[in-house]
Amino acid sequence: MKILYYECFAGISGDMNLAALLGLGVDEDWLRGQLAKLDLGPWALRVKPQQRSGIAGLAVTVEEHDHDHSHDHDHSHAPPRRQLREMEALIQAADLPPRVRARSLEALRTLAAAEAAIHGTDLYSVTLHEVSGLDTIIDLVGAALALEYLGADEIWSSPVELGGGFVACAHGLLPVPAPAVQNLLRGVPVTLGRVEAETTTPTGAAFIRTFVRRFPPRPAFTPLRTAYGLGARELPIPNALRVTLAEASPLPATAPEFEYATQYVLETNIDDLSGEVLAHAEELLLRAGALDVWRVACQMKKGRLGVMLGLLAREADVPALRDIIFRETTAIGLRLYPVEKIMLPRSGRSVRTPWGEARLKVCTLPGGETRAKPEFEDCRRLAAAAGIPLLHAAEMVRAYDREPPGEES
Repeated sequence: MKILYYECFAGISGDMNLAALLGLGVDEDWLRGQLAKLDLGPWALRVKPQQRSGIAGLAVTVEEHDHDHSHDHDHSHAPPRRQLREMEALIQAADLPPRVRARSLEALRTLAAAEAAIHGTDLYSVTLHEVSGLDTIIDLVGAALALEYLGADEIWSSPVELGGGFVACAHGLLPVPAPAVQNLLRGVPVTLGRVEAETTTPTGAAFIRTFVRRFPPRPAFTPLRTAYGLGARELPIPNALRVTLAEASPLPATAPEFEYATQYVLETNIDDLSGEVLAHAEELLLRAGALDVWRVACQMKKGRLGVMLGLLAREADVPALRDIIFRETTAIGLRLYPVEKIMLPRSGRSVRTPWGEARLKVCTLPGGETRAKPEFEDCRRLAAAAGIPLLHAAEMVRAYDREPPGEES
């Protein structure tokens, strides 16, 4: 099958994406003709060969009334604001291929929904400050048209670099990534801090959220053509988006869509605390939101025996969990680092037993088969009710799941 593989080592913006797709062979005159169907008034699409860090590629800017509104890494010139309904109407009225129209509207609404969530309002009331200009429409509709032209079966991506520092926007200085980008890329593998600049814009993030379905950790494919879409500024790293048109073996039709998340590990080594106190701290950590807590025996300096206390957490829970460790243990320092988590799709179901219902956690494995595990607390409750060992209760739940009792006549 034909795929497009995005390497977002310097992030992604709408114009970088459009430039890379043009570089892959999308006919420029055809694209201009299709975009001209949008009733946007006078505008111009500028496509120029340039270099970033010695890498040749294309740079794209969208100009309205001879004024450059390119938003790539630059929010200092706010474009004219359009409400979502107006932007939708422009796309719906244009004589575009049905799938292009549908994809464009989906990307636009995804972008608006992220902004609405940040500002606590509804989809059609939010003011789309930096992302309501003509260039946003051109970038998103142009990308949908280019994908149609290239005819890729799937779009894959590497982790997306978000950058670091602060960015100026309508609400003042905000930390990178901007809140809308953070919202759009929830569940997507990302990296942070490669440069002190905004490397992924809301429009670029909306493209990733709308069009990319797979983030394979070790992709395998045969490259056919590669192109670079260039950002506006020179950075310490190549300010470019690399997109490869390639042939890849199709994944099994039943393969699950893996879930991705960036989470955090906290660790500390302790050699002067009893097991009972550590167990109490673990219980508090789990109550406060830790996703998992573990202890590993270790040998510390000067031959002392100790325990490494570790936990896995969401970013928002890190401050509270950090404080519990310092308050409830003798730790005087912590190690904190992000990890990328890949998860199998999960669901749940219940089974009836003579002693009550029990829940099972169900995971879908690569290849489509499923694996079910009884919930521990339900098994413990059933074991007490039936007067049987806990292990027997778990086996009983599995047996009833395999062969559920028939309905009474």
